[in-house]
Amino acid sequence: MNKLLHIFKQAWWKIKENTTSAIIFLIVFLILIVILVGFFIFRKNDATLENTKAVEIINTNTIETNETTQTSKTAIPYTAVIENLVDIRPQSGLQEADVVYEALVEGGITRFLAVYKTFETPIKTIGPIRSARPYFIEWTQEYGGIFAHAGGSLEALNILQTIDQIGGDQAYFWRTKESFPPHNLFTSSELLAIAAQDNKVTPPENDAFEAWQIKTEEPIRTKNKKEIVLDFSTYNYEVRYIYNPETNAYARSNGGKAHLDKNSGEQLQVKNIIVQRAQTNLVDPRSGLLGIQTEGAGDAFVFLDGKKIEGRWEHSATKQRTYFYDTTGKSIALNPGSVWIEVIPPDRDVLYTQK
Repeated sequence: MNKLLHIFKQAWWKIKENTTSAIIFLIVFLILIVILVGFFIFRKNDATLENTKAVEIINTNTIETNETTQTSKTAIPYTAVIENLVDIRPQSGLQEADVVYEALVEGGITRFLAVYKTFETPIKTIGPIRSARPYFIEWTQEYGGIFAHAGGSLEALNILQTIDQIGGDQAYFWRTKESFPPHNLFTSSELLAIAAQDNKVTPPENDAFEAWQIKTEEPIRTKNKKEIVLDFSTYNYEVRYIYNPETNAYARSNGGKAHLDKNSGEQLQVKNIIVQRAQTNLVDPRSGLLGIQTEGAGDAFVFLDGKKIEGRWEHSATKQRTYFYDTTGKSIALNPGSVWIEVIPPDRDVLYTQK
């Protein structure tokens, strides 16, 4: 600092001899000071803008939010795209989801679409939230409600009006300092309820969850190890489920490690696993944008109660929902609890072992 002052004084004494030069020097110096001050003020305001908006919405809608959350317990489904990049695991909010779709995106990476039927227990953190794809929105349309994401392909964004962090809905999200963008975006059940209220989202005419038959659990009491292995792409995205007859649930692993939920710190447990084989296609060769068949029919496997049921899936615009049938054409009844739908290409391995 002293050295800079000395240089400034030397320059000033040289300029002082010429009045015109001195005036120009002062004007330039003052402009630089104004620019620097403005830069720091803008940077500070910009850094706190998203949090400020979120706080303002929460503070001004406290009473109404409680009412909206109560309504959402029976009416409004919420869906969100959650990342599955290796470096960001574990994610937050997957264990609380009623339905989770896992599907490929570009580069052999998988991503989740989490569907929440109710928010009976508040979820403080959901994410990291990532971008949409057309097939995610097509699955979302089966449920209705509100959809949270951060940008996406043009094809996806033209299908449905959604809560898009990149599209101007920053108030319903926040970023953490634990990782770098775009891998640090999160939301919560409270903010999604506020988003539904602000956007005047109404309950769907029909409860999408009622389309599936629910039965009484019938676990198999066995000491044999029952394991499901799904080969999506590379080892980092290999999925394993191991059946536990004591809980009648399947413990999930991803990339050779127990797949945890960050909110609870516990391994993900799934009551029903549906493997839906669906064709993929390359939508855009330049970007590698992937497409997945969501309408039509294909092979399916359902794992529950320690059993494997072979069958098929069917979905058409007239039926609105995707249905799963056994080999006799009878609708497959599911257990109460979480449903994970693993959407995997027909050419990838699905292994089921009983040891």
